[in-house]
Amino acid sequence: MKRLQRKMRFKESIDVPNPTFEHRFCYRLSRPYVRGRSVLNIGCWIGNYESFLGNSDAVGIDIEERALKVAKNYFPNVNFVLASVLFLPFRNGVFDVVTMWAVLEHIPVGTELL
Repeated sequence: MKRLQRKMRFKESIDVPNPTFEHRFCYRLSRPYVRGRSVLNIGCWIGNYESFLGNSDAVGIDIEERALKVAKNYFPNVNFVLASVLFLPFRNGVFDVVTMWAVLEHIPVGTELL
């Protein structure tokens, strides 16, 4: 995991979740698929998308530990896990739905085929 993490300079505050139009749009788009289902959100950051899910069957993963601490503090009913999309710590078939909003551009070049 450490080799995948890079020093990040945060463009926005990560102290408080602040869902934007983009997060609301993603939720509205996915709502028919995620309601009442177990959801894995890859690249959850500080839990802005999870704030709309509101169920205990949601799991958010991210590689940034500081962001996950914020998410866990604000959304205790959601499970947040320090993990990478390249090395998911879950068995196949555990989730009904997997989301990955605005993550592809962060995946290191050359790892797409792992």
